Amino acid sequence: MLRAPVWALCCCLAMADGLLGCDTSCDKENANKDPRIYEGGVRSPTCTSYQTNAFDQEYLDFPAGRRWAIRHGLGDLREKVWQVKSYVAFVEAGLPEGKVGNTAESAGNQVIIQSVDDEFVVVRNDTCEHFWLRLVVEVDVPDPDCLNPGQGAGGAGGAPGAAGAAGAGG
Repeated sequence: MLRAPVWALCCCLAMADGLLGCDTSCDKENANKDPRIYEGGVRSPTCTSYQTNAFDQEYLDFPAGRRWAIRHGLGDLREKVWQVKSYVAFVEAGLPEGKVGNTAESAGNQVIIQSVDDEFVVVRNDTCEHFWLRLVVEVDVPDPDCLNPGQGAGGAGGAPGAAGAAGAGG
């Protein structure tokens, strides 16, 4: 039989484990809703990369639970090598010109990539923190419709090399 101090310690540890577990009680306002659509951003003239914004521009508002469907405009990704990079900051512009920045690559569940297809990258903030998001998509081979927009659909995400701002609402 356990002595009283050892038994009390075991009880305290068991209760602490329950209190410090992975469950969160924060309000993730958009976790189960359809994602907001973002159609702004910049696609490279070579149609091999897309970014929601430059490092010194305003990032996307990304509170707890927010989901974004970000239209990349790079076409069908199935036959390509592609990657998604995400960055978070605690202020609207991660690296303001002439000032010290606070942008970092996302880690853990700060930015969950839920899906990637020929139109959208869908991401979710799975934390209880409010961040500002910058997303970059890169591909190894450009889509012909992106390079020759007059010949096909052309994709969204702004004209090659041009910035767009539609859908940036927070």
